[in-house]
Amino acid sequence: MYSVASARRRLLLTFSSSSLSQRRLLTYTSPSSPQLNNSSLDPPWSAVQRRWGAKYSGIDVRVGNFIQRKGKIFEVLKANHTQQGRGGATIQAELRDVESGNKVTERFRTDETIEKVFVEERSFTFLYTEGNFVTVMDHETFEQMEISKDLFGKAAAYLKEDMKIIVQMFDGRLVSAFVPHRVTCTVAEAQSHVKGLTTATRYKRVVLDNGLTVMAPPFIEAGDEIIVNTVEDTYITRYEFRCGGILSFHTRWIQFAARKMLEIDVCPKDINRQPVCVKSAQVALSLSPAISSTFQDLSLCLKMWQPPYASLGFKVAKL
Repeated sequence: MYSVASARRRLLLTFSSSSLSQRRLLTYTSPSSPQLNNSSLDPPWSAVQRRWGAKYSGIDVRVGNFIQRKGKIFEVLKANHTQQGRGGATIQAELRDVESGNKVTERFRTDETIEKVFVEERSFTFLYTEGNFVTVMDHETFEQMEISKDLFGKAAAYLKEDMKIIVQMFDGRLVSAFVPHRVTCTVAEAQSHVKGLTTATRYKRVVLDNGLTVMAPPFIEAGDEIIVNTVEDTYITRYEFRCGGILSFHTRWIQFAARKMLEIDVCPKDINRQPVCVKSAQVALSLSPAISSTFQDLSLCLKMWQPPYASLGFKVAKL
């Protein structure tokens, strides 16, 4: 049995943070003393949070991490594993000083101890760009804030109105900002596809509406919408839109069937005649048993090819 004026307990919690763990020391304090009848401490509880950095090996350094080195905080922009003969393996990393914005290149031994810094992430909505500053808004408080476009790096080209972005903060200071990893862009320019003697797929350069250039499959044309990886500036897939929320053309077989419908007997003057559309769907579906299970959804989509969905339907069919 014991008696204390103020009961205190310490609990070390571990939260998952990417491949490592984030350690937080929570100190719980109860204003009342514990009861002698083995009952739990009376509420209310107060919590004091203390944040610790994690120490890990150089081989665990990843792009996007924030580390403390030589008394400064750096963001890891690139990290490559290199082997130097008998000298052992090292990690060559490109770092950005969050205070000055300067970039430096450092080498770590794979077994070298690195201290990771944990940052706070907040979500904002992008509003507009003015000069070298970006205006964003907090979804909850509707407060607006200006941040430097340099925090986004090259990804600033992907910023669009109402886009959700992530801002990272350390010690109350902005240290980095990110756009979503996958965004939809419109192809502004694309070379015409010329069939060659080989069956291998050859990607071509296309220019996006934001001015960036990516490599895309030969069937991508100007005006198409594609999904792009903003981290690597690479093509992921063509944007699949939904016709009235009923059907999404997920496969090339479906696109092939829709294209055949135009080639057989569906034309603008017949677009409102649902039996003609269904007949065309049956003919197109008979070309490949692989898509026979999609007939019901496809016919439902065809029924919606009426104003104002006529232009939408033809856009899908021309894929």
